[in-house]
Amino acid sequence: MNKATYMIALSRTFEEEGDYERAAQIMQSAVRLKEREYGFDHPELAENLFDLGLLCWAIEKQSEAEKLLNRSLEIYKRTLGPGHPEVLEVCAVLGELQLEVETLVPPAPDQTSISIWAARMQAS
Repeated sequence: MNKATYMIALSRTFEEEGDYERAAQIMQSAVRLKEREYGFDHPELAENLFDLGLLCWAIEKQSEAEKLLNRSLEIYKRTLGPGHPEVLEVCAVLGELQLEVETLVPPAPDQTSISIWAARMQAS
């Protein structure tokens, strides 16, 4: 097990115990290691950014969470394609976060994002 993988497992342990602040700190360190290992455009990095975004949301750092989730979304779209389930999951979480902080704005105009946003608006 490499150091980043160990840190991610440790972060998840703290998360399960409800210590989101500590979990976020450890996940941030793991993300830096993943950036060095994989570069800045890899699906594994996107997954860890997504997890860190959720942790930031849990500790009420919504602005930071939104930045991390958007970064994760962009990596997933470039590497997996705009219709991939991971892209759709991040879009859904971003929508929930934006609704919580009342900053809901239409996403960048690609057809998948527009369709998801429009469906959410109709459901509201």
